[in-house]
Amino acid sequence: MKEIMTSLVITIFKDTTILDAMREMRGRNISRLVVIDGDIEGIISESVVIRAVSIASLTSFSTPLQKSR
Repeated sequence: MKEIMTSLVITIFKDTTILDAMREMRGRNISRLVVIDGDIEGIISESVVIRAVSIASLTSFSTPLQKSR
């Protein structure tokens, strides 16, 4: 397992916009980010954002992560 794991964990703050989170993932060629606010709040992934947008549960890509649940 260790051979395929990465030791670098990329984090973003929970007030980061969805668009900025997607840009970060694209720019780093990754599909998940750890969301923090002092402590770990959760994980956001490309697939979750795409699914949410496709069912129109997000009003805007400028919505902060903390309000997109």
